[in-house]
Amino acid sequence: MPEYLNRFKKETQEDIIKWANATKESCEDLDPQDVFLDPILSVIEWNDAALQQRRVMKANITNFIQRVNGVQPFTDTDAVTNVGAQSDSIFSIIDIRIAPKSQIAADIMAYLRRTYGQQPNVSLGKFYIIQAAKKNQFEIAEYREVF
Repeated sequence: MPEYLNRFKKETQEDIIKWANATKESCEDLDPQDVFLDPILSVIEWNDAALQQRRVMKANITNFIQRVNGVQPFTDTDAVTNVGAQSDSIFSIIDIRIAPKSQIAADIMAYLRRTYGQQPNVSLGKFYIIQAAKKNQFEIAEYREVF
């Protein structure tokens, strides 16, 4: 496990690795230098105490994110039961015809900041954007005070 993923919980680290492996497999036939073809990953580390204190429903935020064009929740499929569970904190973002993935991520952060970014209140969590640069190498950007 790459050391720079240590900032995430073990389960999140494993999901990031699974996502990166699946992404690279789906883009095997493409030019490896064309980073615009690969999706990016949005990871939210929730502050559950702040959600409860501010009476914010996590489902309202995740439902908004999932409805954005180009965004798909990460689904972890259990190998034994073959049942997939959608993540409420990990989302894959791809380019769409009208917007690149980086703009989609920026728009999501802007919405969260406008809607939930009340400065005197405790933050609801941290927002990360992750791009798989090479096998087991990631570019990670952390955005604070998003919401």
